Amino acid sequence: MGKTYVCSDIHAHADILREVLKKLQSDDRLYMIGDAVDKGPDGMEALKILRDDPRCEMLIGNHDLMMLQNLACEEHRDEIPAFLIDDIFMRWQILNFGWASWEAFRQESEEEQQSLTAFLKERPVLRIVEAGGRRFILVHAAVPKDYPFDEPQDLNMDVLADPKYPFLYDWKSDFVWGRYVTKVPGYTVIVGHTPAQYRGGEFIMQDGEDWYDIDCGLAYNEDSSKLALLCLDDMNLEYIPIMKRASFSDRR
Repeated sequence: MGKTYVCSDIHAHADILREVLKKLQSDDRLYMIGDAVDKGPDGMEALKILRDDPRCEMLIGNHDLMMLQNLACEEHRDEIPAFLIDDIFMRWQILNFGWASWEAFRQESEEEQQSLTAFLKERPVLRIVEAGGRRFILVHAAVPKDYPFDEPQDLNMDVLADPKYPFLYDWKSDFVWGRYVTKVPGYTVIVGHTPAQYRGGEFIMQDGEDWYDIDCGLAYNEDSSKLALLCLDDMNLEYIPIMKRASFSDRR
């Protein structure tokens, strides 16, 4: 029986993702808990690998969601006020270094663009996973305080629907943006989103044995940047150092 692994925040570092997949057996499972795009050097390549490898399941992250919002603005331009389109454009492409991802996406064929868009729209927001005799909650950023703690359940993109413009999603949702610790009785919560370097460290962060943040800062493209690969069956942890860095022009 295969093992279950989790990592987070690949941020367009396809070389590191390929290195991770070399370590996996054919019946292993890898959960990548959000942020496949932006800030790294490899455009859409990591996203395509996650889509195409049957061992992988990707959850939605805030950067992936911002990309979806920009795509929705293209599709529903006549239904969205111009000021909101400008705000969405500024938030992703300028403030969060999404411009290089947008250019890479536009260089793909129309068929590939449609496939990647459909893939992102189908991503789960939260997954319940069992491995090694333990139960885990996987989510990109945080378990919101109004989550049904008495009956934990998987959640998909409909939970992020914006009340006024459902096709834009709720980009402020704590599922993808929260930076706080929430514990769920009987479960180990594993998140990414907030790099260790953001809090002054270099390695994964823990709050006891039931909450882990495994984002180790690939988004920063620095000497300390690495990917944390956690095996849920035995909680064995491996770090894979940054291999290829994004240049300033890549990140815009």
